[in-house]
Amino acid sequence: MFFNRMQMSKKSRLVISAVSIAALILIFSLIELCSWVYIKNFSVPTTQWDWRIQRPKPYKNADFFSEDFLRESFFQPGGWNISEKTGDVSPKDFSGRYFNTFNGIRKTSFQPEKFESKVYIFGDSTVYGSEVPDEHTIPSQLQVLFNKLYPEKYIVLNYGIASFSSDKQLKMLKTVNDLKQGDIVIFYEGINEVFVNIFYANIDSPYMKFVQNDLDALSWLLKIMVALSERSF
Repeated sequence: MFFNRMQMSKKSRLVISAVSIAALILIFSLIELCSWVYIKNFSVPTTQWDWRIQRPKPYKNADFFSEDFLRESFFQPGGWNISEKTGDVSPKDFSGRYFNTFNGIRKTSFQPEKFESKVYIFGDSTVYGSEVPDEHTIPSQLQVLFNKLYPEKYIVLNYGIASFSSDKQLKMLKTVNDLKQGDIVIFYEGINEVFVNIFYANIDSPYMKFVQNDLDALSWLLKIMVALSERSF
């Protein structure tokens, strides 16, 4: 009798365990299904990929827009070179359909074979242009204008680096060895100085309030994850 009770008790525990596991799987499956339906139909994009794959207005009439373009834009330039001596950052060499970098600079399209002077454009991510193909960056479009107004006179070089500030751009300019009389140097700078020294340093700034509003809109679970990420090492 005692042995039978032991067997029944063991079987009962197994049944309870199986039912509990099945119930958990069902609950998590329902949560996953509901989350998927919500994200697909009601939520706003939470990542750059989710936002850009929806083809927002800047890409509406872009003939280059495709999933292949987006994937390449997220993958390029495949990493960054960091100088051990100076700490300078530059993109690795990358050869793609939409993005190309060589010797630490982004390709400028429409460059003439013959030219008299160089135009060096130093700047941050706006100049580098990781959201558009080579031919649509600011330096490439400037090259188009030079070709039209001053044929075979200027060649434009894109020295844009993401997150670069004016002091880093000046430091990079000093590494250019082939500057000569007649060359032009353009600095597109000031944005990162404003963000770092004004917005980020001032918690009452409109930008920081905008960031806080985004954080307030997160679910309680994501808020916990953000808080933990800020305290992690």
